[in-house]
Amino acid sequence: MKPYKPNELKNQVKVYETKEKWFARIVFFGLIVLEIAYIYFMKKFLSSIFGTIMVIVAMVVIAICYLMIFLLMYDRLSALFSTELRNVVKKYISSKNAEQFYSDLLNMKHQPQNMRAEVMWYLNISTALIMQEKKEQGLELLDELEKVATKDEIELIQKQKEEMQ
Repeated sequence: MKPYKPNELKNQVKVYETKEKWFARIVFFGLIVLEIAYIYFMKKFLSSIFGTIMVIVAMVVIAICYLMIFLLMYDRLSALFSTELRNVVKKYISSKNAEQFYSDLLNMKHQPQNMRAEVMWYLNISTALIMQEKKEQGLELLDELEKVATKDEIELIQKQKEEMQ
């Protein structure tokens, strides 16, 4: 269950940025180690031009495959949260029960893995609050979101504000 703490959104931005930087560093370091090991084991082929070209092509292929594996793994972690959020929203659309929607959002099993998912989660919470006649609290949450959102997300937030006023 994700804690509902909109006043800590600015800290969450820093946490996600740090997490993403470390993830990138680890992936990059792992790639370098993998490439060095590959060169070490293939050094006997570096004596000819054809062998050298083949080793370089293989290094590029290894790098692409390595990066794709990590990108897909990172995307899969985000997909668990996105799928659960989509199911909660579908359930709300069919039932129109804002209190249950709010409760389901707060009791989600998976955590957002990036700031965009976090903003979408809070955006849905603001919708649930507004639909429960807690318009002021929902608009305050939208104001908090606007402070940490990207340009695209700000447009979404402003659109929602316009619809609610």
